[in-house]
Amino acid sequence: MITHPKATEDTLYVIERLREKTDLFISVLISPTLIRTKDPLVAMKKAGADRVGIAIDAVTPQLFDQLRGAGVKGPHQWDHYWEVTRMAVSVFGRFYVGIHLIVGLGETEREMVEAIQRGQDLGTYTHLFSFFPEKGSPMEKQSSPPLGQYRRIQLARWIINESLGSASQMKFDESGRLIDFGMDVEPLIQIGEPFMTSGCPGRDGKVACNRPYGNERPSGPIRNFPFQPEAEDIEEIRKQLGAL
Repeated sequence: MITHPKATEDTLYVIERLREKTDLFISVLISPTLIRTKDPLVAMKKAGADRVGIAIDAVTPQLFDQLRGAGVKGPHQWDHYWEVTRMAVSVFGRFYVGIHLIVGLGETEREMVEAIQRGQDLGTYTHLFSFFPEKGSPMEKQSSPPLGQYRRIQLARWIINESLGSASQMKFDESGRLIDFGMDVEPLIQIGEPFMTSGCPGRDGKVACNRPYGNERPSGPIRNFPFQPEAEDIEEIRKQLGAL
């Protein structure tokens, strides 16, 4: 959905047409700014949507307002996005809602992990992105987050979303850098799955929205693996993580 008065009506039309033609999972990336009650969400579910996604992106009120709200003369509001997230969970059910979060917008690792945990507590999975400076955009001169930072957040997201642990057991240094996951993460590094794209699943329960090269150039290094990392990829990931 785009933020346009006709977007809700058009979205319902598209959902209905898709449902007539396919039995695939239908996921709708909604525009919370257009949604003031549960009614549009109920209508989407009735039309055939299986789940919804919400692009919160920035993980603090200040960054959200700076990048999506008043700072860019935008209509979006931090509190309202989270309120619509709560409404969406009440309509579609726990973990049939996903939130998009972008690492590298100026937040600390602690702030990112706390946002992931907030979503988990509400009943949403996090679909994680790494900021990429698009040429010609207002943020073209901002750098992507260091690979080590992104890998740590990927691991933290996996631990939280898989209910293996929580933000409360993790430790951070004075700058907010994640320094202890509160568990042995070597087995998680070895399986490689924490570093794959996180997104909406298909009917087999595996990620169907894998967005190849959505966070980096094809020349690499790969940040979200759209395939199962192989042994050599795991070794590279381990180096990128550095000392834990």
